[in-house]
Amino acid sequence: MKFPKTKERLNIGKLGFTEGRLKQVRLIPKYGHYVVELVFQVPSGKHRKNGTCPLI
Repeated sequence: MKFPKTKERLNIGKLGFTEGRLKQVRLIPKYGHYVVELVFQVPSGKHRKNGTCPLI
């Protein structure tokens, strides 16, 4: 993943090969570090019945 206005990149590993579509990326500062949240849109038939994320 490439961030705007910088040459830095973040390797998101297997998350880049999901069936869903990347909708949003959030960067949240936490105690001197940053948390990166990736929000995907997944077709409704791909959700698991127990509520867990089908991407992991």
